[in-house]
Amino acid sequence: MSLLRRLPRYLSPSSHPPKPFDVYSPNDPSSFALRRHNTPLADAKPTIFTNDLFLPHIPAFQTLFLPNSSNLDLTRWRNILAGDETPISVEQTFGDGSGITRTSCTWNDVLGYISGPSTPHAPLYIAQQPPPPRLAEELPPPFTHLGFTIRPAQRQSLDTTTTTTNDDEREHERPQIDIYSSSLWLARAEHRTNTTLHRDPNDNLFVQLAGTKIVRCMPPELGDALFSALAAAGRVRSADGRGRIRDNLLDVNEMAALDAVTWGDEDENGGTGTTGAAMPGSGDGDVGLVAEIARAARAETYEAVVKRGEGMYIPRGWWHAVRSVPPPLEMLRQHYEKHDRLEGGVPATVSMNWWFR
Repeated sequence: MSLLRRLPRYLSPSSHPPKPFDVYSPNDPSSFALRRHNTPLADAKPTIFTNDLFLPHIPAFQTLFLPNSSNLDLTRWRNILAGDETPISVEQTFGDGSGITRTSCTWNDVLGYISGPSTPHAPLYIAQQPPPPRLAEELPPPFTHLGFTIRPAQRQSLDTTTTTTNDDEREHERPQIDIYSSSLWLARAEHRTNTTLHRDPNDNLFVQLAGTKIVRCMPPELGDALFSALAAAGRVRSADGRGRIRDNLLDVNEMAALDAVTWGDEDENGGTGTTGAAMPGSGDGDVGLVAEIARAARAETYEAVVKRGEGMYIPRGWWHAVRSVPPPLEMLRQHYEKHDRLEGGVPATVSMNWWFR
């Protein structure tokens, strides 16, 4: 059976550019919570917060990076994480095309890697890693600035900024939320990171702390149809029908299949890549199938570029994929020629997100 028959009937077979995210007004960000609270989940859409909205509200912008930059302040990171020997899980990408594996190391190991010379071999990526307590102090969840109230029991444990006594009455009128978990995402700027198409069971607030990322989102019914079609055809074997990935990792062919459907025939620079060919491992003569599905889905796909100081909201159930946008290599080369890593910092791509409901 053609995979296209499994897709929603409203999809067009012609090519369309992705839709833009809703842009929330920076003039009244605190009204976002009420808008989200009063909008049925079925009508909620991905939203981007621009104009450096989060810069004044998250200390990490000033304390973990050199002034007005995406360069890690390595001295500060080492001071904060000194003596932290807690094992953390990192992703390691192999340049020979054999895929991604997870390995365990310490924060001291990670900082040693980041401060060392650049290497194209098996770069490390801290992905979906809860920040250690001392680092989390620099990364308080910024929900109050969007008009939410974090439920009191959680707020005490998070030790985050709250409204003043004079605002207590107004605070009770704000939508209340629980934060289920949070994650830090960190890599050297020269390595393109990739989070393959997936969905989350809770709403997602994402803030870009350094560097730039590009995000594509699909509404639940479209992502469900695409994923079911790929799973039925044997393209994705490491996940169940709900999009939950076993052991948190896909093999290289499964990642290629999902990335091809998500990004179509565009590479990371916006040009024509190689994904218009059949999915790796298809073996059934479906030449061009990926490109056909991607074109059909593009009209209902949303896209946003998220820069330092900006953020985005992704409703629960929406399928999404995220890629970093590395700066030009010449720019990085000039930076390292002019600056010592301690004085000039290390250009990085860093994000933080919170899952809530």
